[in-house]
Amino acid sequence: ESIVQYAAVCRTQNNELNAAADDSMSRFCEDVATRIEAKIRQQKDLLEQTG
Repeated sequence: ESIVQYAAVCRTQNNELNAAADDSMSRFCEDVATRIEAKIRQQKDLLEQTG
């Protein structure tokens, strides 16, 4: 759960700073948040299948 919150905060900060930030850093932050969320979804799905 805390990782999901971290990803959301990262995405929010990225959106707020997007105008001032370098575009490559913006894409990096978005990519990290997306990967974290996907990994968590995979783990939840696996737990549901085995549980």
